[in-house]
Amino acid sequence: MVQICSSMDSPGTASGYPINPRYSMTSEFHTDSNGAPTTCPTSPAMSCPSTIHRHPLSPHNALSQNPYCIEATPTLTARGPSTTPYPINFLQSPQQLLEQREARWNERIQTRITELEHNFSLKSQKHQEECHRHCDEWYKRCENQAREIQEKSDENATLIAEVLHGKIEKIKLMENFNIRGALEHMVYHAKLIKEIRADCPAGIQEGLNELAKTPEFTRVLGEEVASRGLTLEAVIRCIALIYNKTFLHAHGNDDIITLYNGDYTANEVAVLATFLKVQSARLYGLEWKEEKRKGHIRR
Repeated sequence: MVQICSSMDSPGTASGYPINPRYSMTSEFHTDSNGAPTTCPTSPAMSCPSTIHRHPLSPHNALSQNPYCIEATPTLTARGPSTTPYPINFLQSPQQLLEQREARWNERIQTRITELEHNFSLKSQKHQEECHRHCDEWYKRCENQAREIQEKSDENATLIAEVLHGKIEKIKLMENFNIRGALEHMVYHAKLIKEIRADCPAGIQEGLNELAKTPEFTRVLGEEVASRGLTLEAVIRCIALIYNKTFLHAHGNDDIITLYNGDYTANEVAVLATFLKVQSARLYGLEWKEEKRKGHIRR
């Protein structure tokens, strides 16, 4: 294949159009099937790059002639996949997005906490007011009940005092104001204040047996036994017959209830002294004393 490069500078070509010397065409000769040469026009600069000329109005020439346009024109890159990502200035980084989301959640949580605290404060104040109101009502009710109980207690105490005073006067009229009358008064007083149970058999000795079971009597009896140097078992055996023993020696009224230790054995004196100490410690109890009669203490 033979390639011939020619420049068509003269006007009046076979086509009848003038040819610009800046644009030249190259022709390429080929042979046909019979071996005769043929001519095929080709594009500019395909065979002879030196014949390519720039058009005076082409964008490249315009940019090269105006330096200000070159500075204002951005650099263009080829299309297609690239390993370098395009910089997007209006998108935020993941850390900034997380911080903004966390700030929004913190604001929501703080707002919710404030609402809950406010609601709890209102409910707490309401419940507190109701509690104070109920407490005031219960306090007034308890005050009224306590006042009623105290009034009834005072009335009962007054009635008991009057009844006991009447009982003492009756004992004196019967000339029984002595150790025996003191035991009867003690049992009567215990039944009056419900210290002896209701199903207790009637009788002074039965009442004394019930009183001997109380913790107070047991404590005082132990002190008497220890102070007198006696045996507890022997003293306890005297309790069941102590009231009958007083019938033998207690006659007439005493100015003060007197226990004559010469009339009884040492064990019996310890039992009688214990009963008298227990009754004298009560409200409206009788005063008493212990003396010796002429003679010897019975053994």
